[in-house]
Amino acid sequence: MANNRLNTLIKSGNLPLAERKIVFIGVVSATIFNRSIFKNNSQLRPYIRYFEEEFNVVNLRTKEPGFADYVYESRPLLCSRISNYLFNLDDLNKFNELINNHFNYLNDSQKKSKKETKQRKKSSILADMELSDEQ
Repeated sequence: MANNRLNTLIKSGNLPLAERKIVFIGVVSATIFNRSIFKNNSQLRPYIRYFEEEFNVVNLRTKEPGFADYVYESRPLLCSRISNYLFNLDDLNKFNELINNHFNYLNDSQKKSKKETKQRKKSSILADMELSDEQ
């Protein structure tokens, strides 16, 4: 529910672009630091990939696309890099695309986690039934 309200607030034409960017930076920061969404830092890679692709991030040492590995080891560092890119973004189309990617990723990950939870519940019930049948 909060995602829908934030999505509406960020996409609405009522706020100037600068204020919408500030709200979106806060939402992205909260998402990056949320340990219930991303239990460990390596799980951040698929989410951050949207930003890396949109901003054409290149590792200066290896010349490979994306942030260096050490950036993923520190959530504050990763958050500051993303926030800096977002703050300096002036292209409204890119901004809207990033918003859509952000909320789509969160919605997809929630659906996946619900499916996994249902499968775990089903499998544990079946396992319990099999154990009771063996006795």
